[in-house]
Amino acid sequence: MSTSCQTYESHSELQKKIAVLEQSLAEYKEIEKKLQISEERLRDIMDHSSDFIMIVDPDFRLVYANKSLQKELGCNSDNAHEISMIDIIHPSSMDTCQIKFQSLMSGEDVGLIETFFRVKDGRKISVEGRCNVKYIDGNPVCIRGIFRDTTMQKRLQEDLQHAQKLESIGILAGGTAHDFNNLLAGLAGVLSVIKSSLPADDPRREVLTEALDSCMSGKEITSKFITFAEGGSPIRTPTKIDKLLKETVEASANRFHVQRDFALADDLWAADVDTSQFQHLISNVTTNACEAMSGDGKLVVSAENIVLDKENNSSLLQNGKYIKINITDQGKGIPKENLDKIFLPYFTTKNRANVKGTGLGLTVCASIIKGHKGKMTLDTTENEGTTFHIYLPASATS
Repeated sequence: MSTSCQTYESHSELQKKIAVLEQSLAEYKEIEKKLQISEERLRDIMDHSSDFIMIVDPDFRLVYANKSLQKELGCNSDNAHEISMIDIIHPSSMDTCQIKFQSLMSGEDVGLIETFFRVKDGRKISVEGRCNVKYIDGNPVCIRGIFRDTTMQKRLQEDLQHAQKLESIGILAGGTAHDFNNLLAGLAGVLSVIKSSLPADDPRREVLTEALDSCMSGKEITSKFITFAEGGSPIRTPTKIDKLLKETVEASANRFHVQRDFALADDLWAADVDTSQFQHLISNVTTNACEAMSGDGKLVVSAENIVLDKENNSSLLQNGKYIKINITDQGKGIPKENLDKIFLPYFTTKNRANVKGTGLGLTVCASIIKGHKGKMTLDTTENEGTTFHIYLPASATS
């Protein structure tokens, strides 16, 4: 009887222990399930974040890269570990980043990091972010980083600064252009009266003619100010620009001994342009291209229809139909240190004693294309040449 009771009690205790274990197992599975859900949520957030999230080992190799970073680097979760930060960081930022990494590994807070990454197609993108180090037993095991692509933001800031500079010079131009024109008109009138009072064979007439020509040159310079002042708004009408483009390039290039090649699409759309301002724009760019070749080389002009959408629009323009004009020279190219200055008022590398060296040509071009809701960019390589890309919105009738 005693043995039977002991067996019963042992069996009962065993059942209780089993019940406790089963409850513990159920709780463990519930915790495991919650952890799995939490991990999936965290991974989903990381993988679908537009920011670049990464984990880097002490040898600067990727341990983890979220999908946004994988897309930019052209890798996946299986081969991301084969990529080193040396492959990602742009060479121009390598020295600075190495110092930052060394400081991080030493336990320092380096604050906000602004640098450049080199992505799969060779593009240089601007990024900013923060990093911190994970330690185990006092030893650094990895660096965790989150970076954001600020390339578009930087471009917008640069465009805003440029627009503000243009606005400032526009205010100045608006206040002085008409007064200066009136002054030149009065001077030209007096010179004309004096010239007409002299006999036809009087040698002083030649001097007065030169003075009148100088007045006209002054009025032409003043008109450049008016172009980007308030009074220079374009009067745009739908225009087939292929013939106008070719004629303007030919007229501007005739003064130079350069070859001209044209590749204009047969079905080129119409664009809403102010004909006079469009000719001024093309003439200025063409003249700059010819002068860059010192009168010897080939000028290539092409035009095509393009459609900008969210997949291929990196120009900060609105999505839609555009005519893209390319004017390419075989000149000496533009030095890197001048790239940020060429559209600024008064910047010129020409002799300022020459009336052509006012430094307003490309500033006027930038103002004209802005007034037409378009954009002008360039690609250049020193000692090889420069290509100006002009984007004009296609007419709504196209």
